[in-house]
Amino acid sequence: MQKRIELGIDEAGRGAMIGPMVVAGVRADDREVSLLRRIGVKDSKRLSPHVREKLYGKIIDLVESHMEKVYSAEEIDRNSLTVLELDGISDIIGTLGVPPGGKIVIDCIGKLAKEKIEDTLGIPRDVKLVYESKADDCYTVCQAASIVAKVVRDREIRKIHERIRFDFGKGYPTKSTTDFIREYRNEHGALPPEIRKRWRNFRKMSW
Repeated sequence: MQKRIELGIDEAGRGAMIGPMVVAGVRADDREVSLLRRIGVKDSKRLSPHVREKLYGKIIDLVESHMEKVYSAEEIDRNSLTVLELDGISDIIGTLGVPPGGKIVIDCIGKLAKEKIEDTLGIPRDVKLVYESKADDCYTVCQAASIVAKVVRDREIRKIHERIRFDFGKGYPTKSTTDFIREYRNEHGALPPEIRKRWRNFRKMSW
């Protein structure tokens, strides 16, 4: 019996002010999807960082293949998030591939319509596309991708912490993030390169 292949795709860091955005894909057959459920895979937001790290290793060992695309703050400032996400998704689908009869599950990108996704990515008619909000709540392979994306981004954020010796959290619009930006600017007379300078939250900051 031919295995059914699923490819889940999700991102981490879309709404952050600091650090990269990561788009990740996980490809698994139906047996591996069952095993992912058995080891406790769920939406990364429902898991602690420690549990995510443990599951990340298990996911990588268990599934057929996986892939991540990391987009720096500088790249994000030069492009729109939607363009970069579509770039990541297209690369992941092109690299990992889904055979006829397979399924691609993508967590919805903002307000981008499913028809636009189908036209832009050129998904074959014999491959089922699931493109919906909170897909990482419902589809195991997408949940696995969300864990991979989150762990890879968390590791990138830790590198920034170590380099600048300041723990600003995860880089989302919070008081610790804005405090870091002000302190770094006061000390160095410049903004750290990891800041997304075109972000509305950054532009609204008072100095």
